[in-house]
Amino acid sequence: MRFSTPIEISPFPFQLTPQSHIVVLGSCFAEHIGQRLACALPPDRVSVNPFGVLYHPMVLARALAMIAFAHPLPEDIFFEGRDGLWHSWWHAGTFSAPTREECQRLVEASLKQAHEVLQKADLLILTLSTDHGYYLKEKLSWGSLVANCHKMPGNLFDEKVTSLDASIGVWESLLPFIKVRYPQLHILWTVSPYRYAKHGMHESQLSKARLHLMIDHLIHAEIPIENGFSQEADSKEITNEWESRKKMSDIFEKTSEKNRQNTPKGKEKKSDVTTSSLSTSTGRWQYYFPAYEILLDELRDYRFFAPDMLHPSEQAVDYIWEKFRETVFSSELNDCASHLYSIRQALAHRPLHPESEDYR
Repeated sequence: MRFSTPIEISPFPFQLTPQSHIVVLGSCFAEHIGQRLACALPPDRVSVNPFGVLYHPMVLARALAMIAFAHPLPEDIFFEGRDGLWHSWWHAGTFSAPTREECQRLVEASLKQAHEVLQKADLLILTLSTDHGYYLKEKLSWGSLVANCHKMPGNLFDEKVTSLDASIGVWESLLPFIKVRYPQLHILWTVSPYRYAKHGMHESQLSKARLHLMIDHLIHAEIPIENGFSQEADSKEITNEWESRKKMSDIFEKTSEKNRQNTPKGKEKKSDVTTSSLSTSTGRWQYYFPAYEILLDELRDYRFFAPDMLHPSEQAVDYIWEKFRETVFSSELNDCASHLYSIRQALAHRPLHPESEDYR
């Protein structure tokens, strides 16, 4: 007799090793998994949320574009908040600082470190959480969609549901360039199991469903390499082409304006996206990890939620982490992770008698 529905996860055609490099972008759930990955691998192999916690598919696409192509950050994303700190509309509060210069220094250092990891990365993990976005009424150079409102007055923003077409369109514009620039990279998509009670549980489910549809479309669309580049193309050549032919700033600005005009909160446009017939000879390189299904279908019990009954509990995150580890870790990395864990435990130990001969 079984009292749960186990989620079967098919093996992926890649495994992580102690030599792997990984970039993790997305929600607070991505933060949990990313921190565990950082502990399992040697130092400087994992970049976890270099923009801070992000939720929205178009915000993640913008962050990835900036990391991948080391594009200069626009000046108008920095502002002084009503708390007296300087913030970035594209970053979480962890990058806020007393001065503009310090805020800019923090975000640029994080961007540089993430770019260095991505250049060597085997795996990019993307965790989506919601397609409800907050759009500044003031227009910025890359559109008005913000990553974080930084507790600014609500009358500065419009809350909009981004259409499925718009989310897919931005990613389909970006992914061909990512594939050519980083041919070794695998993408692993997940959906955060966090539930948005503020939208109502029905709308929370609808939002998660749209994210699932977007991911499924992108995984099976077989994004074409349409730019005429070989995989040996010079990175500067690819970056210049990306900036000139497929300007992401234009894409974000137009999509932001389209959502402002046509997509009121809770009234998203019905998608007319159909299964893509595009093809490429590069093979499959995007995959889905069922974190959402593990919590809501396999665990399916409020004891696996935090006290707010919305976030997964620490025990649930540990369980999903173990499933992830079983799926993508090589035996070599499992041994390495266990060894590193023992070392970190020893380093974190606070001795009662540090002056004793036994401790020395």
